[in-house]
Amino acid sequence: MTYTIDAYTRIGQNPINEDGLIINHQQSIFGVIDGVTSLNEETYEGLTAGRHATNAVQEYLNNHQQSKFNMMSIKDITMDANYAIDQRMKELNAHPIETKDRFQCCHAVIRINDDQKIIEWSQTADCMIYAIFRNEENKEERMIVKKINEDRFKSREIDRLEQWRNHNLDEFKRGEWPEEMKQEALNYRNFANLSSEYTVLNGDSALKKVLNNGSIPMSNLEAVILHTDGLYPVVNSEEDLIMDLYNEGCQPIVDKIHQFELNDMDRMKVVRSKVHDDKAAIVIQFNK
Repeated sequence: MTYTIDAYTRIGQNPINEDGLIINHQQSIFGVIDGVTSLNEETYEGLTAGRHATNAVQEYLNNHQQSKFNMMSIKDITMDANYAIDQRMKELNAHPIETKDRFQCCHAVIRINDDQKIIEWSQTADCMIYAIFRNEENKEERMIVKKINEDRFKSREIDRLEQWRNHNLDEFKRGEWPEEMKQEALNYRNFANLSSEYTVLNGDSALKKVLNNGSIPMSNLEAVILHTDGLYPVVNSEEDLIMDLYNEGCQPIVDKIHQFELNDMDRMKVVRSKVHDDKAAIVIQFNK
């Protein structure tokens, strides 16, 4: 099956964009990565731990052209990318004692499998995968949007942010995290990959037991859309956001969200941890 790719990433409010794109045409592997922002300002050779995690996964999945990929499942390919983070930490002499100190990123990745007529996928944390199917039975509703994975992480984050806002509104508007919230968020990272509720790529083999993965049938498939958590519906529903990405393209929608954020600097219209988060999105549209 032939396809076209539209992809875009935009830096947020921090000096380094920790989001990244996977575009490997030879292996038909595509995706988005979101480096987990450190709660301290430590860097390694000028880059954050989150950016290093993104780079390790991005370089592995973008640059590897071996035919062995054809014999591997998407789960095994993802685990190899995960181990690349562990190798990067060793190269940088980063020796984390606790899970929370590991380089981390989350991801959403697909592989187009023409032989089996399926789209294989894997995903962690709050990166999202959607499929758009052609509705052959209802001409008035031409497209059907299906959410492929659940975001188990986002609701907990929003609850925590709302507690922060209720605790000290002025502090929230300034974006000054209370010390106890920083510590809580940091400690929570020690629970990464202990269950499917909180999964990340962090170089740890524990991911293998809880990695979210599956497949999408190609029948009547119009498009697959992946995005990091920097994209969110600012007016209507998630389905509207996905159809906007499909109809208008990644860059216009990312830029619209950025403009919305400029008009919501105190984060009162949409509760979020930053005014501007990094953003990455990719649309794979399949030709009939």
